[in-house]
Amino acid sequence: MATNPATEMALPTRFGRILMSDACQKIDFHWGRLHIDGSAFSFIALGLASRPPHGIGCRVQHLKKNRGAQYNPTANRIEVPKASFGTNPGEEMEVVHEATHAIADATTKSKMRGELEETAAYVAGALYNINAAASISGPFPVTPTGIWLAAHNVALQIVGNPGYALSPIIASPLRQAVLTSPTYAFLKQTPNYTHDGVSL
Repeated sequence: MATNPATEMALPTRFGRILMSDACQKIDFHWGRLHIDGSAFSFIALGLASRPPHGIGCRVQHLKKNRGAQYNPTANRIEVPKASFGTNPGEEMEVVHEATHAIADATTKSKMRGELEETAAYVAGALYNINAAASISGPFPVTPTGIWLAAHNVALQIVGNPGYALSPIIASPLRQAVLTSPTYAFLKQTPNYTHDGVSL
């Protein structure tokens, strides 16, 4: 996929602005070993501003079907299908989702069950969508469907409670939605995500 390097270089700045926005900085919850909050997103934003080979990179490339974006923990890189990615509310949610994977990579440095990490990433994206609305009753920038609807229902139960420890009972419908989604069929063969840290 041919991409204008100057256009691709705009991605880290755009993604950093999303992560430093009020809607993202208000996110604050615990899920197992993960603490997903404004400070963690600020670290990822700083990583996006770092110079290679340190920090977190961005690349435009072809992605598999049903993937809007993805985080590559080996390369410490957010990969997207187009250089304009992150310019509408749905894509902003995807950026927050992938940045949550980057937080897991930066803070756990060990294996984690894929559906657990995806649960955190979807909840973070859903909280961003709720926080970006004028009211928690909506209307929301994105009307959630599918897995995002399951995440939205979880997020509504914890929004406005900073530091909330998300319980397995509340998260269960979302975990099941992830496990039964064709997008995550690979988790049956590769159930764990591996992390090796992020250096600035």
